[in-house]
Amino acid sequence: MKPWGRIAFWIVVAAQLVFLIGFIVVKEADLRIGTEVVLQTVPVDPRSLLQGDYAILDYEIASLPSHLQQLEVGDTVYVGLKRGPEIWTASGYTVARSDVVEDIFIKGRVDRRGHADFGIGTYFVPEGT
Repeated sequence: MKPWGRIAFWIVVAAQLVFLIGFIVVKEADLRIGTEVVLQTVPVDPRSLLQGDYAILDYEIASLPSHLQQLEVGDTVYVGLKRGPEIWTASGYTVARSDVVEDIFIKGRVDRRGHADFGIGTYFVPEGT
Protein backbone atom coordinates (compact mmCIF):
# COMPACT_ATOMS: atom_id res chain seq x y z
CA MET A 1 0.00 0.00 0.00
CA LYS A 2 1.34 3.42 -0.90
CA PRO A 3 2.01 5.93 1.88
CA TRP A 4 -0.80 8.29 0.76
CA GLY A 5 -3.25 5.37 0.75
CA ARG A 6 -2.30 4.45 4.31
CA ILE A 7 -2.67 8.07 5.41
CA ALA A 8 -6.07 8.35 3.71
CA PHE A 9 -7.20 5.14 5.41
CA TRP A 10 -6.28 6.43 8.88
CA ILE A 11 -7.91 9.80 8.17
CA VAL A 12 -11.18 8.03 7.28
CA VAL A 13 -10.96 5.85 10.42
CA ALA A 14 -10.24 8.89 12.60
CA ALA A 15 -13.14 10.85 11.05
CA GLN A 16 -15.55 8.02 11.78
CA LEU A 17 -14.37 7.78 15.38
CA VAL A 18 -14.69 11.54 15.87
CA PHE A 19 -18.22 11.44 14.43
CA LEU A 20 -19.31 8.55 16.67
CA ILE A 21 -17.77 10.00 19.81
CA GLY A 22 -19.26 13.42 19.04
CA PHE A 23 -22.72 11.86 18.57
CA ILE A 24 -22.44 10.06 21.91
CA VAL A 25 -21.23 13.21 23.70
CA VAL A 26 -24.16 15.27 22.38
CA LYS A 27 -26.76 12.66 23.40
CA GLU A 28 -25.14 12.18 26.82
CA ALA A 29 -25.13 15.94 27.39
CA ASP A 30 -28.87 16.03 26.69
CA LEU A 31 -29.44 13.36 29.31
CA ARG A 32 -27.21 15.00 31.93
CA ILE A 33 -28.40 18.62 31.63
CA GLY A 34 -31.98 17.99 30.48
CA THR A 35 -35.08 18.30 32.64
CA GLU A 36 -37.05 15.19 33.52
CA VAL A 37 -40.70 15.59 32.58
CA VAL A 38 -43.55 13.28 33.70
CA LEU A 39 -46.57 13.26 31.39
CA GLN A 40 -50.03 11.75 31.81
CA THR A 41 -50.40 8.76 29.47
CA VAL A 42 -53.23 6.71 28.06
CA PRO A 43 -51.86 3.18 27.45
CA VAL A 44 -52.95 0.64 24.87
CA ASP A 45 -51.46 -2.86 25.24
CA PRO A 46 -50.90 -4.58 21.90
CA ARG A 47 -48.78 -7.65 21.17
CA SER A 48 -46.70 -8.25 18.09
CA LEU A 49 -45.28 -11.63 17.16
CA LEU A 50 -42.17 -9.98 15.76
CA GLN A 51 -41.63 -7.25 18.36
CA GLY A 52 -42.95 -8.88 21.54
CA ASP A 53 -44.94 -7.10 24.23
CA TYR A 54 -45.12 -3.35 24.08
CA ALA A 55 -47.43 -0.53 25.06
CA ILE A 56 -48.54 2.22 22.73
CA LEU A 57 -48.69 5.39 24.78
CA ASP A 58 -50.88 8.35 23.99
CA TYR A 59 -50.43 11.58 25.90
CA GLU A 60 -53.02 14.05 27.13
CA ILE A 61 -50.96 16.90 25.70
CA ALA A 62 -51.09 15.26 22.23
CA SER A 63 -54.66 16.47 21.61
CA LEU A 64 -54.30 19.68 19.65
CA PRO A 65 -56.53 22.67 20.42
CA SER A 66 -59.12 23.80 17.89
CA HIS A 67 -57.00 26.65 16.49
CA LEU A 68 -54.41 24.08 15.31
CA GLN A 69 -56.81 21.51 13.84
CA GLN A 70 -56.16 22.84 10.31
CA LEU A 71 -52.51 21.70 10.37
CA GLU A 72 -51.43 19.14 7.80
CA VAL A 73 -49.97 15.71 8.58
CA GLY A 74 -46.25 16.11 9.26
CA ASP A 75 -46.40 19.76 10.34
CA THR A 76 -44.31 20.64 13.40
CA VAL A 77 -45.99 21.72 16.62
CA TYR A 78 -44.38 22.86 19.87
CA VAL A 79 -46.09 22.28 23.21
CA GLY A 80 -45.02 24.43 26.13
CA LEU A 81 -45.00 22.52 29.42
CA LYS A 82 -45.62 23.70 32.96
CA ARG A 83 -44.93 21.75 36.10
CA GLY A 84 -47.91 20.54 38.08
CA PRO A 85 -47.97 18.91 41.50
CA GLU A 86 -47.38 15.42 40.06
CA ILE A 87 -47.29 15.70 36.27
CA TRP A 88 -46.45 18.28 33.65
CA THR A 89 -49.29 19.77 31.62
CA ALA A 90 -49.53 21.74 28.40
CA SER A 91 -49.49 25.48 28.84
CA GLY A 92 -49.61 26.44 25.17
CA TYR A 93 -49.37 25.18 21.62
CA THR A 94 -47.58 26.90 18.75
CA VAL A 95 -46.17 26.12 15.31
CA ALA A 96 -43.02 28.27 15.68
CA ARG A 97 -40.33 27.58 18.25
CA SER A 98 -39.70 31.31 18.66
CA ASP A 99 -43.29 31.70 19.94
CA VAL A 100 -42.79 29.27 22.84
CA VAL A 101 -42.83 31.29 26.06
CA GLU A 102 -41.91 28.46 28.44
CA ASP A 103 -38.36 27.23 29.06
CA ILE A 104 -39.51 23.60 28.82
CA PHE A 105 -41.29 22.42 25.69
CA ILE A 106 -41.66 19.30 23.56
CA LYS A 107 -41.56 19.18 19.77
CA GLY A 108 -43.96 16.96 17.87
CA ARG A 109 -45.35 16.34 14.42
CA VAL A 110 -49.03 16.17 13.49
CA ASP A 111 -50.09 12.59 12.78
CA ARG A 112 -52.97 11.32 10.65
CA ARG A 113 -55.35 11.43 13.63
CA GLY A 114 -54.77 15.17 14.08
CA HIS A 115 -52.77 14.62 17.28
CA ALA A 116 -49.17 15.51 18.04
CA ASP A 117 -46.72 12.62 17.80
CA PHE A 118 -43.62 13.17 19.94
CA GLY A 119 -41.74 10.05 18.90
CA ILE A 120 -42.04 8.51 22.37
CA GLY A 121 -45.23 6.56 21.86
CA THR A 122 -44.00 2.96 22.08
CA TYR A 123 -42.69 1.35 25.24
CA PHE A 124 -41.33 -2.21 25.10
CA VAL A 125 -41.82 -4.36 28.20
CA PRO A 126 -40.35 -7.70 29.26
CA GLU A 127 -42.31 -10.54 27.69
CA GLY A 128 -45.10 -11.92 29.82
CA THR A 129 -45.41 -8.91 32.14
